[in-house]
Amino acid sequence: MTKYNREVIVNYIFGNDLGKGYSIGKLENNSEFMKEVLLLSKDKNFYNLCSNRVKKNYEFVKAVVMNFNKDVDFIVKVSENYLNSSKNKLNNIELLIILCQYLDKNGSLYLMYKSQVDNYLDMEIISASITAERNVLKSPELKEFLGKGFYFLHKKYGSREIILNYIAKQSIENILGCNLCKFEEHLHSRFAKYESFEKIGITKYLLDYLEVFDELLSSYVLSNIKLLTDTKENLKIIEKNWDEYNKKVEDGRYKFLLEVVHIYMKEEAHYTTLDEKTLLYFIGNELRINDKIFKYDDISHGMYESILNYISKLKVDEFSFPDLKIYYKLKPIIINVLTGKYTKRDLNKYIYENLAFGSVINFKRK
Repeated sequence: MTKYNREVIVNYIFGNDLGKGYSIGKLENNSEFMKEVLLLSKDKNFYNLCSNRVKKNYEFVKAVVMNFNKDVDFIVKVSENYLNSSKNKLNNIELLIILCQYLDKNGSLYLMYKSQVDNYLDMEIISASITAERNVLKSPELKEFLGKGFYFLHKKYGSREIILNYIAKQSIENILGCNLCKFEEHLHSRFAKYESFEKIGITKYLLDYLEVFDELLSSYVLSNIKLLTDTKENLKIIEKNWDEYNKKVEDGRYKFLLEVVHIYMKEEAHYTTLDEKTLLYFIGNELRINDKIFKYDDISHGMYESILNYISKLKVDEFSFPDLKIYYKLKPIIINVLTGKYTKRDLNKYIYENLAFGSVINFKRK
């Protein structure tokens, strides 16, 4: 409820007599009165009549920025006037967060202001996470309670909802990955179709997923579901690219598979009577993936048919001991590559460990 009589505010706006006991100078030096004037009149020109003291009042500036948000040049001017003289870090960060909501996301001002916010709050999030880890090391039973450290952030910024919400959204992004990259990988490992994920309930699943990492963060988001708005928008992109993602994963894994088998067999060729293609497609036939292997392999259809004809006559129990040993080493490697357990980062290590006769592979990573 306004402190001032509405009649006084209206008289000031229209330049009428204010009545006994009112001084224009004092009113223009009063942040609450001038705030009411700007909000009622919706005329930004009254800002110029405010004293410097009023222009440096945070609650006044905050109200003006939020209510004149369509006039970007004006709210930037109002914000800069305040920021250039303010030493209150929390007020400054909060004002920049508010301001960024109304700026062009591709504009230089937005990028500059957002970087200032992120530089400060990212350090706060990292510090809270480190503090949580240290406390858990001392008292492991606190792991579920402290999670990624949102407890400390909530304790520090609980009275500043705008800042805390920003931190919560940033914490969600840290857990789910930039543009949900970590969560997208998780979804594909968990669900064959996006529809299966939807049937469980998107909001419920997201909250349960967040709870695994930070129970208090999940609880806070539950009370502020709007914090998942951006996440849900990005999920639409994941849904749209679902099949394309699977194709890229398949493409990468099968090409990697051919690379792995080639390197492995090159090292073991002198131990076996089976050549690289024969053993590859023999194991592929057992795993029912030969059509996929052929799709990514650089051989003709005629050669493929010839290999299939040849391996149809082979039997594992008729393999020589060296052939059998290589077969039993190579098959799990192929399975682990295709299931994503093995990646290029571990190529030297796991091929070396699975060489049938202990050869050393000098593989240069690309």
